[in-house]
Amino acid sequence: MLCIIIAILIFSMIVILVLSKRQLSAFVTAILYLSLLGLIITFSFYFVKIGGFKPSEKKLLVGTDRIIKVLQYYPIKTDTIARFLLIFRNLFTVLFILNSILLNYSIKVFFTGKKWLFPIIALPFLIDLIIMDKYVFTRLFAYDYPLQQFVVNASDILMDIGLVLSILFFFFEMTDIGVPIMRKMHTSKTVSNVLLCFIFFFFSSLNPVTVYQDYHSVIVYSSSSLPIQGYNVFNKWLFVMSFGIILLVTVLYQNIRYYKYNYNRTKNEILISRNKTAIGPSASILVHGIKNQVIVTEVLVAELKELFCSKKDLSSGEEIVDELEKQVSLIRKRLDVIYKSFLKVELSLRRTTVEDILVLVRKKLEENKRAQDIQYIYDEAYITADQELLSEAIYNIVINALEATMEIENPQVSVAVKTLNARVMITVHNNGKPIPDKVRKRLFQPFTTTKNTESNWGLGLFYSNMIVKMHFGEIQEESNSNGTSFMILLPKERVKE
Repeated sequence: MLCIIIAILIFSMIVILVLSKRQLSAFVTAILYLSLLGLIITFSFYFVKIGGFKPSEKKLLVGTDRIIKVLQYYPIKTDTIARFLLIFRNLFTVLFILNSILLNYSIKVFFTGKKWLFPIIALPFLIDLIIMDKYVFTRLFAYDYPLQQFVVNASDILMDIGLVLSILFFFFEMTDIGVPIMRKMHTSKTVSNVLLCFIFFFFSSLNPVTVYQDYHSVIVYSSSSLPIQGYNVFNKWLFVMSFGIILLVTVLYQNIRYYKYNYNRTKNEILISRNKTAIGPSASILVHGIKNQVIVTEVLVAELKELFCSKKDLSSGEEIVDELEKQVSLIRKRLDVIYKSFLKVELSLRRTTVEDILVLVRKKLEENKRAQDIQYIYDEAYITADQELLSEAIYNIVINALEATMEIENPQVSVAVKTLNARVMITVHNNGKPIPDKVRKRLFQPFTTTKNTESNWGLGLFYSNMIVKMHFGEIQEESNSNGTSFMILLPKERVKE
């Protein structure tokens, strides 16, 4: 059964490395699995060499007679087994803590500019690695059994504290993600890590001291969770190993869900970036060419307006000119969207409130007659952002929401701001028709639109997504019979992923 557990762990590592797209947290997770793998293999050596077990019990855990003989006669000392157990115990715990930090935005904000804290976190485990080694342990605490008991318990407590805090970090991050699909995926990651920690805790309960020292000299209470003593433990091992396999299969399933989601998201971002690179030069040439024509048109409109103003009773002509002027202005705005979408944008960051950004959005909407029907729900929140660019990104999404409800009897558009612990979520909701599935798959691709392409070129969401990504944020869409919501998740502090 240990062979099955090892095979599932190896397959999980392959899934993580293949689907992770070289993310640091995934690399740390893969080493984490490797350390657990080493711990289980080391335990297998100990189980076969310790003696006192029936052949049927050894076969149940380890496998065939051939594998048992290889492990039994492999030239490895008991002290070496204990040393490997000690190394893998501490390595797993340190990596588990590091992984929880990398996947928790609040903790990453805290560690920004404080990289010196990482050695401090690892220091207690390094000390444990040194003190619990047989050479040091037997010389420092020889024949002082109460002190030995205290040191062993302190070692176990240190490991338990590290694991429990890390699990709390995972749960804390899960509650701090407002976007449903992202929270669902992080839940998969949290479940995977909690179950993995449970499996590790079972095997790590074999304290190294119990391997190289007499059982009766130091009582290691956690070791009682392992059925390594007594007779007829076959049924106990059968239950424990079956339960472990079920847990690891669940871990594998949750990892596939989480990393497949990350893989598809990263793949989509790469596709968007490639499209931008491919279309950019052509769009820039097109924009410059059309802008020259618009400038000429503006000059003609100005001259025409001046001519009308010099005459009497030409109010109807003035209305035509006003409309023409409005259309020219609209064309310029559309061209600006194209130009900015394919231009390298530089952020001008400052500490600001989300309310100030939404004030700019409302100013941009002043010309829209339906803007007064938008409902705003505020939570006071501060973020580090470029006010102009971020307000433009939100404005594009709000405009889309207004256009989506043009043919609805009771149109409803709302902008809600929710403050989380390390993030702010801005939700733009409309009760229009749901977005077709074919469009949703390429929603943030350039020139993707469900509206009249003569007046809308499908660059608003592309541009908005680009700006939000530059703020290390995320846009997610949810569309159903109740309407469509665009959720913009922004960090309060900028920390590189």
